[in-house]
Amino acid sequence: MAIEDQLSGWGEAQQDGVIGVFDARSLVPRDKHDVAALSGIESAGYPAIAPILDDLLAWTADGNWPIAPPLARFLVTLGMPIVDPVSRVLRGDDSPQKYFCFQLIVEKLSVGRGRRVGT
Repeated sequence: MAIEDQLSGWGEAQQDGVIGVFDARSLVPRDKHDVAALSGIESAGYPAIAPILDDLLAWTADGNWPIAPPLARFLVTLGMPIVDPVSRVLRGDDSPQKYFCFQLIVEKLSVGRGRRVGT
C-alpha cells in the first residue's frame, strides 16, 4: 500500500508536499470575550480537543465571563472525558472556580452510575 493511501483519512492538511499537524492549542480562547472560538472547538470535537480540556475548563472559572456559559454547555456534552479535568478543579484550591464548576458543569453532567465527579 502506498504511503499516500495510508495517510488518507487522517485529517492532516497537505500543502506543497508538507503534511501539517493539527494544533489543538490554536482552539483555546484568547480571552474571556472570545466566544467566536467556540465554533472551532465544537467543529473539532472530541477527541481532537482532548489535549486542551484543562485549558478549556479554565475558561469556565468565572461564570460571568462571556465565554464561560456556552463553553460549559459544550463541555457537559462530552460526558466522561470531562470528568478527570473537573475532578482536578474540584481538588484544587480555587474556591470561586469550584463554585462555577459545580454551577456550570457538575450540576448538568450525567456520567452514569458508579463514578462520582470529584473523587
